[in-house]
Amino acid sequence: MGFGRWHKVVAGLACLPALSATAQQRRTLTINDVLDVQRIDQATLSPDGNWVAAVVQRPARTGEIYGRIAYEIDPTRSDVWLIDVKTGKRRALTDGAADAAGYWCASWSPDGRRLAVLSTQATGGEPRGGDNVRLYIWDRYTGAMTRMSDTAVMTQTRYGGALHKLDLRGGAVRRSGPHACNLDEDGAPFLWLDARRLLVLTLPEGQVSGILDQYSRPFVSAARTASRLRSGVEPTALAMGSGEARLPRDETNRAVLRVVDVTTRRAETVAAIPTYPLRSSLSLWVSPDGKRVAALTPLGALQPEAGQILPNHTDENWTVERGLSFIDIAPNASIRWVMPPPQARYPLALVGWAADGRLAYSARGSQSESEGAQFLPSHEGSVAPQPERADSDQIKRNIAMPADGVLLDDRPDLGTVLWSESGRTGLTLRISRASTKTTTRDLLTLNNHLAAIDWGETRLVDYVDRHGQSLKAVAILPPGIALIAATRPSCGSTAGTWCAISIVIT
Repeated sequence: MGFGRWHKVVAGLACLPALSATAQQRRTLTINDVLDVQRIDQATLSPDGNWVAAVVQRPARTGEIYGRIAYEIDPTRSDVWLIDVKTGKRRALTDGAADAAGYWCASWSPDGRRLAVLSTQATGGEPRGGDNVRLYIWDRYTGAMTRMSDTAVMTQTRYGGALHKLDLRGGAVRRSGPHACNLDEDGAPFLWLDARRLLVLTLPEGQVSGILDQYSRPFVSAARTASRLRSGVEPTALAMGSGEARLPRDETNRAVLRVVDVTTRRAETVAAIPTYPLRSSLSLWVSPDGKRVAALTPLGALQPEAGQILPNHTDENWTVERGLSFIDIAPNASIRWVMPPPQARYPLALVGWAADGRLAYSARGSQSESEGAQFLPSHEGSVAPQPERADSDQIKRNIAMPADGVLLDDRPDLGTVLWSESGRTGLTLRISRASTKTTTRDLLTLNNHLAAIDWGETRLVDYVDRHGQSLKAVAILPPGIALIAATRPSCGSTAGTWCAISIVIT
């Protein structure tokens, strides 16, 4: 089973367009201009390619909830917009500003009738802005937005946060990579099994989604531990060992796998998967027939051997112990752990399902090995080496977009791509069709207020260093400042040091 890959053709270096307004008509940037900037967090095409669901972050204004995550990327301050690809008409499916509610991570059902989204929308006695992240379904036929249950959904933290990294693949909607709330940094906690069922990763009762409390969680945990110590419930010392002598795993670190029927709102628990939330990702891959899921679970950080550094340590998959298992997608299913042979002792990543219904994965035999090999477990539990295989089903299409264009939808089964481009005059959502001659149209433009800003100038200065080598320098000039001359630079004698160039301005 291969997976599509978008190949971006750089159409040219990103150049900010010249403003048509004169300097007298423009104004200085203010903090309100910055806070009013909107962001397209996600955009996804419907299966028939006729509709776009765009997740748009609201301006950072009074009345919103702050402090959960960096404000400029906070998805809990977003709404979902529906855009007609043919006409360009759009309307808001949600309006969370009044309740400080967020809606994000939109995913179309395979038949295009429904959108699954995550939301902090409060109901009943829940506080304004919500107290957790839950699954909602929007029905295109009825227009209703319905909460599926009060159960908290597992969410991945952003900006490189370590909590609950997710990697879900397979299902009824094909992707060229993991299902994502945001292609760059946020894996989705659910996927569609068919037009009415979702496979969802939820949290144990009483836990809060990481995207809401990633900053406050350490302090809450410390206060809870201090209270337990004072009451004598928590021991003041813990026995620790190395190698195979380990502490019992924390039972609270579990991902509860559920199947949700969106037509009846009924949820059935499949299994509770143990996981280590601080490093690497919880990887799930649904089989092509939709009956099983392979799980590659981080179980704990690897302890470096004496005098050695873990190889490839910048890749978190090489720094944790991961367990491979198979789970039937059925109520109260058991987790069947694979017992790997010595040469595959440390699983690294899921490679994909083979045509015969077996799953290939990569692994290594020891912590010191710097290269992995592919293996193929059998139904009986044995594991055999698997020759490296090429992705014969790769889909390669060239889409011309600027170097700073941001890819938003990677659907390999549609001949289109959604992307955005931002500059001094605003942010634009565009759709490009992969044909003999690529056509591109604008679907949505935001941040138009930026066109009135006087951004100053960026000037390129040519100069020659003390050795006669031609070099260039960049002068960033604030509004109202003009570059008159650049004098000879003063360079250090050490190779690789910066040169100081004197700029004369008025």
